[in-house]
Amino acid sequence: MPVPPASGLPPLARAIAALAPFGQDARRRERFLAAREQGCCHQCHAPLQNLLNDCPCPHWFITSASTVERIAPVLRMYALSDVLHFLLLHVEAGNAGRAPTSSQLAALARRDGYELKVRLGRKQWSFRTTQAGEDGGRLVVELFNPRTGKHCAIDLPASGVDLDVMDAVTQAIGGG
Repeated sequence: MPVPPASGLPPLARAIAALAPFGQDARRRERFLAAREQGCCHQCHAPLQNLLNDCPCPHWFITSASTVERIAPVLRMYALSDVLHFLLLHVEAGNAGRAPTSSQLAALARRDGYELKVRLGRKQWSFRTTQAGEDGGRLVVELFNPRTGKHCAIDLPASGVDLDVMDAVTQAIGGG
């Protein structure tokens, strides 16, 4: 299990730091910020509001056209740590140094796994993992639109690393 980040940091900073053992380091953060300033994604280099069907990317989570069906290829192509790192950096950059509210970012430890909720504009993404054995479990990603009340979700296999990522992030935020 990774070493928890310093407890003196705010929860969002701890969550971002908790992803470092999974390959999400300061260089990626710098690339994210530089690309965001240009209005593009640091991973696929497309404008942040564009979805390129041939190139699934974590920035699809922040577009107005994002749906569970559209982000399914992203979840199959990228590690969970990549997706969460992008979303947490996006929340951090969008808040301009202010701490996110509990409606923007929340973490829960559950009896059978962990849950992380990230609200981006009018959409709330929920990532839930459940342990299903020694080698992994399940990852449910749900999209909730509070304006319409619509919920939709996708259920995918979760690796042992995915479970460790969710454990590290939720513990860092204070959900455990």
